[in-house]
Amino acid sequence: MRLQFNKPIDTNNVFVISDLHLGHKNILRFEPSRYETFGTIENMDVALIDMINEVLNEQSKLIILGDVAFNSKAMNNVNRLKGERYLVLGNHDNFGDDVYVKRYGFKGVYNIFEFGGILFSHYPVHPSEIGDGTSQGGRYIGNVHGHTHGRCVEQIPTSRYLNVCCENVKYKPVSLTSILNYYEGL
Repeated sequence: MRLQFNKPIDTNNVFVISDLHLGHKNILRFEPSRYETFGTIENMDVALIDMINEVLNEQSKLIILGDVAFNSKAMNNVNRLKGERYLVLGNHDNFGDDVYVKRYGFKGVYNIFEFGGILFSHYPVHPSEIGDGTSQGGRYIGNVHGHTHGRCVEQIPTSRYLNVCCENVKYKPVSLTSILNYYEGL
């Protein structure tokens, strides 16, 4: 299922982030910047929600591009987020669509999100799907994704990919307006 907004939206108040990994103790080892920033998983879970809420208001829409939380206790932190929440499923999102909606307040659960010719997904998509900014190339002008965290993806060394894993965006969501401006500038 694809996320689409049916009415005009304020792109300044729609935000995107990926790979919160709430409750995932090993993320502190896999991503040393998280350990340096937060110290413990408990501190990380609380601080991440607080940092995201610094950007949001009650009318905001937050699109999380996968890997929200690793257990139900950590998932309860998501209910503290301001605004509406939408989930594009990641490889660690295993609760089931109904659980995300009914128990954790997501407005919807999706596989991908498309907006303004840009594909939003958990995984980076194959380069053949991404155009080169001319009439040649793939179906999308760019791919906003998560999954790879702070690591470079050497197989896709192009500015047409934008990694919004929370480590890469200083733990704060990026506005849809900023993303559209980024791709407009290419």
